[in-house]
Amino acid sequence: MLTNTSGFEVSAETISNITRRVLTDVKEWQSRALKPVYAVVFMDGMVFKVKKEGIVQKCTAYACIGVDLDGQKEVLSLHIGGVKGAKYWVSVMNDLKSRGVQDVLIFCTDNLTGISEAIKAYYPQSDHQKCIVHQIRNSVKHVGYKDLKEVCADLKKIYTASSAEIGFQNPNDFSEKWDDKYAYISRSWRDNWEQLSTFWTFPDEIRRLIYTTSYEKSTIFSRRRFLD
Repeated sequence: MLTNTSGFEVSAETISNITRRVLTDVKEWQSRALKPVYAVVFMDGMVFKVKKEGIVQKCTAYACIGVDLDGQKEVLSLHIGGVKGAKYWVSVMNDLKSRGVQDVLIFCTDNLTGISEAIKAYYPQSDHQKCIVHQIRNSVKHVGYKDLKEVCADLKKIYTASSAEIGFQNPNDFSEKWDDKYAYISRSWRDNWEQLSTFWTFPDEIRRLIYTTSYEKSTIFSRRRFLD
């Protein structure tokens, strides 16, 4: 018998029965039919620390959140696991297809390994926006503290530009100023520009919705936004 924090004793058999029932419901939820079209699908993961068999390990919860044509949000899938690669994102796209998703207007994702290729393979007509917030975090994680404020201010000129054309010019200006110290930053923005600049093709209301995955994740993970 096991005793929980409320003082009630619970048998191993009861725990097994509860687990079995929950797993049945989870499998039904994971395989349920989805809507044929979603306006936006947000895909990202968040790392947690969990204790398993007395050892603290890093574990990632990967969420796929859809916004339908009526503006209603729905968690399409949620998986727990280690670091995922290209094969995982192919399996996610295949899962969406097999459960009835025929079209997605915009995918909004982090710059995860293999995700761009998976989207193009299964939804070649969809627009793809990589998260600006994650791009900024990745850009500044190796920046020295004394340069951090100025680097962030110069990066802001890129993603707050009035158009993609003006925004694309700003990494060149950034490069001239900072490449001696942080050449990887301007290179990363250029390499990912096709997906980073998607939001400029939409009205301002849509831009605020799709330029980051962090706001959508906060509805599940209670994670604060990192960008004003």
